[in-house]
Amino acid sequence: MFRERLKLFLLVFLIESASFFIVALWFHPSVRPALPLWISVAVLGSILVALMIHTRYLRPLDRLAVKVAHVTQGPVTFAEGNLRRDELGVLARRLNDMAEEFRKEVENAIGEKEEVRAVITSMSEGVLVIGADKRILHASHPVIRMLDLRAGNPYGRFYWEVLRQEEVVAVIESALQSRVTISRELVSLTEGASFSMHAAPVFAAAERLHSVVVIFHDISAIKKFDRMRAEFVANVSHELKTPLTSIKGFAETLKSGGIDDPAVAVRFLGIIETQALRLEKLVSDILFLSAIEAQESAGELPAREPVSLATIIDDVLEAQRGQIQARGHALTRLIPNNTPQVQGDRIQLEQVFSNLISNAIKFTPPNGTITIEAVEEKGQVRIDIKDTGIGIPPEHTGRLFERFYRVDKARSQEMGGTGLGLAIVKHIVALHGGSVSVKSTPSVGTVFSVFLPRL
Repeated sequence: MFRERLKLFLLVFLIESASFFIVALWFHPSVRPALPLWISVAVLGSILVALMIHTRYLRPLDRLAVKVAHVTQGPVTFAEGNLRRDELGVLARRLNDMAEEFRKEVENAIGEKEEVRAVITSMSEGVLVIGADKRILHASHPVIRMLDLRAGNPYGRFYWEVLRQEEVVAVIESALQSRVTISRELVSLTEGASFSMHAAPVFAAAERLHSVVVIFHDISAIKKFDRMRAEFVANVSHELKTPLTSIKGFAETLKSGGIDDPAVAVRFLGIIETQALRLEKLVSDILFLSAIEAQESAGELPAREPVSLATIIDDVLEAQRGQIQARGHALTRLIPNNTPQVQGDRIQLEQVFSNLISNAIKFTPPNGTITIEAVEEKGQVRIDIKDTGIGIPPEHTGRLFERFYRVDKARSQEMGGTGLGLAIVKHIVALHGGSVSVKSTPSVGTVFSVFLPRL
C-alpha cells in the first residue's frame, strides 16, 4: 500500500514540477535565482495534492475494498453511499444494493438447505448423494442403517470404499456414466430385508453432472404382506377344497346307489353334515376375521362398555363345561371378586376366551389340568390360561398367531380347528388396546396371557 502512495506522490510531483518549470522558466527567466524556493513549493504542492487524493478517494476506496472482501462473512454496510454524491458515493450505493441482495440470496439458500436437510432427516427412506467426483456428499441415517455402513463416517469418501453391496455399486456407476434414472429392486441388502433403489442424476449449469441422488425404500413389509396374501389364498383354497371334496365324493356315492342302503346312506349323510358344518365354521371364521381386520385398519373401535372379565370367563366356562368334563380335566379358577373391569365389546371378548379355553381343552390329554387366573399389573389386567397339554415347540411360537398356521396340521384338523382361532384372538385383543403372548414347554404345558387395559 505504501508503494502505491509513493508512486502517486512521485507522479504528482513530476507533473507539478514539469508544469511549473515549463511555465515559469520559459516565460519568466528572471525567477532562476529563486529556483530552490520554487522546487520546495512544487514538493509541498505535490504532497498536499497527493494527500488530498489519498484522503478523498484512495482511503475510502480501501475501506470499500476491505468491506467487499468481508461481504461473504456477514452483513456489511457501505456508509460512503449516504455521505457522498460523487462517483464514489454512487459506487458505494450500488455496493450496498448488491450486499443486500447477496444477503437475501444467502438467507434463502441457507433456508432452502435447512428445509432440504429437515426433509431428508425426517424421511423414512434412505437418501445417498454421490458427487460427480464419486465421493459421498450426504448419507441419511436410514441409509446408513439399511446399507449397514459400519465403516465410520462415509462423508467425503469414495462410494465404492463404503458400500459392500455389488449391486448398489453397479447401479450408482451406471447412473454416473449413462446420466439417466435407474430403478432396481434388491431382494436382500441385509438379512431379511428388501429394498427398491432409484438413482437419479442431478445436473448443474451447461448440462454438467453435479451429483447422483440415490433413494432406498424399504419394501420388506410390502413383500411380507404379499407373501402373507399369497399364503392366505393358498390356505383358504386348501381348507375349502378338503370339505368340498368330501361332500362331493359322498354325494356322488349316494347317487351311485349308496342311498339304497339305509345304513350306508345315514353314515354318508352324517359325514356330509360334518363336513358342511366344518365348511360353515371355516367361512364364518374367515368373515369374522376379515371384519375385525377391516375394523382395525379403519381405526374403528369396537362398541365400548364396562365389562367384567370374571363374568365373561364364567359364561365361557359354563358353555364348555361339558367338554371339560368329557375329557376329565380338572379346572382351577383364580379370579378375585375385585378384578377390575375393562372397556370393550363383550361379544368379541367372549370370542377371545372361548378360543383360548377351547384350545386348552382340546390340546390337553385326558385328565389334565386347566388353570385360569386374573392378575392386575401396571394398569392392566392379565388373564392367564394355563394347561398341562402337549405344549408347543419353540420354533413355532413366533408364527402361532398367523392365519391358518398349525403346529400339527393332522391333529388340528382332527380336533376340528380352522387355523384361524389364534389370529382372531390377536386382532380382537389389539383392537381393544391390549396384547397377547404365549409361553410353552413341549410335553409340559402352555400359558396364553391376555393383557387388557383396566378401567
